[in-house]
Amino acid sequence: MTPRNLLLVGALAAACMALRLVQVPAAGMPASSLLYLQAGLLLTIAMFDASRRVLAVCIGATGLVWIAQVWPVYGAWALVGLPLYALHFLIALAGARLAGWPRRDAAPIDTGDILRFVGVGLLLLPPVSAAAAVLLPHWAFGTPAADLPMRLAQGAVATHLGILVLTLPAAFWLTESADAPRLRPGTVLPALGFLALGFVLGRWQGTAFGESLGEWMLDYRLLAAAALAWCVMRFPARWSMPAIAGTMLILAYAVAERAGTTPHPLEPVLLGLELVVLEVLLLVLHAVTRDGRLMRERLIEEAGNDSLTGLPNLKALRTRVSEDDGTDEELGYLVVDNADRLLAGLGLNAHTALMRAVAERLSEHVQPYYVTSAQFVLMRQRDDHRHPDWQRVLQRLESFDFEWNGIRYRVVPYVGHARIRNSRASGLDAAIIAASQAAFQARSLREVMPIREGDTARMHDVARRSARSSTRPRARWPRCAPARSRCTSSRCGGSANRGRRRCRPARWCAACARRKASGCRRRASRTSSSRPGGWSSWTVR
Repeated sequence: MTPRNLLLVGALAAACMALRLVQVPAAGMPASSLLYLQAGLLLTIAMFDASRRVLAVCIGATGLVWIAQVWPVYGAWALVGLPLYALHFLIALAGARLAGWPRRDAAPIDTGDILRFVGVGLLLLPPVSAAAAVLLPHWAFGTPAADLPMRLAQGAVATHLGILVLTLPAAFWLTESADAPRLRPGTVLPALGFLALGFVLGRWQGTAFGESLGEWMLDYRLLAAAALAWCVMRFPARWSMPAIAGTMLILAYAVAERAGTTPHPLEPVLLGLELVVLEVLLLVLHAVTRDGRLMRERLIEEAGNDSLTGLPNLKALRTRVSEDDGTDEELGYLVVDNADRLLAGLGLNAHTALMRAVAERLSEHVQPYYVTSAQFVLMRQRDDHRHPDWQRVLQRLESFDFEWNGIRYRVVPYVGHARIRNSRASGLDAAIIAASQAAFQARSLREVMPIREGDTARMHDVARRSARSSTRPRARWPRCAPARSRCTSSRCGGSANRGRRRCRPARWCAACARRKASGCRRRASRTSSSRPGGWSSWTVR
């Protein structure tokens, strides 16, 4: 064990010993206690201690306190506490196992877990634990059997209230966030503060109604439930669960005060069941509120990513611009040419892999946002406050060859960029449209340099150069469609397949004319315009 774990085990053992000494006697019965907080803490440890060593240490420490309390009265017979607390150890393990704990995953508790724990931890476990705590000492000490049913009921109610106050709120408190450790000063101190406040206010007699705060809250428990429901919906579990535990502790004091003054012996039991219903409703409300919040966050996150590639999309870009006030920032629009051919030739998996590879390649300089097939909006990284160097962005992709199943694909990028005039949706849309127009203009003109919005002089210059290159004379060869039958002429290439192939009419048609018997049908048409090299256009079908 590490020193930190040893310190934690020592703190838990000391807490169990201290809670064993806490007495909440019923009115008129000073030798009894209607609240066993150590039972709730021991069950919590059994639910989260997979090794069972911590539970054994805490059970042993609690048993030593019990033996020390009983020894002055019964002497050596107090050693019956050893088998008694060994039995409590087995009962705690069985209760945790029946409730589904310890769990392999650290997922938050849902409504199904709450109902299962209520059936085991609050309805089944208290009578069993009370029977063990009363019957074994009764056999060893020889106490009168007349008050045995009352002692059994008292032990069951005390165990029930102790588990109600500590176990379920502590379980929610420990499992609410799997990635945030709860055992640190920022979370432990508020919980201890709420419990200490509950101890103090539980015995406070200074209300304006002449009764304790617990009695007043028990009379108006509907208002207390409404206040706790507001806390559960408004605050995270690190604050709401200690508040629930502190309130239940105050109400448990009130139940103990009323137990000795009421003429109905079952009233404490019924009040305990009402507190169970109240806490279960609060915890279910917390679970439903938490699940709705997590669902909303997950939907927002999923809406900000493309469902196929998993890359951030325009929704994420709009959120970022609205949060960061992207006024006077530049964005780029990237068009990857010939990606549709890759999609048509190699399928959707290759196209998706290409989009991810392009985004990963660009992530060193800019943050890419996926728009549609082979198109991205580019912005600077969040931690980089400089405007992107679009020439470097292009160079990153020009030197990049994508490979898929042994087939290499050369990425041909075109980039246009524009400035965001304001952080509203209209300003972002205008910048995206301007940058995309510049990018597609660069693609149509085959311009390898980034083009900025409004750079009309450069676009016209590129257009003139593209027009001059397109007016150069090119040799145009006629298309020849061979017949379906095989042509045996060696001059014609040896065979006439079903595709179209280019050849000189002088060779093709002369060879086919000598093979009329082979099934070739010839139709020659001479065009009125001359062709390069003095040839005419012949079509053989």
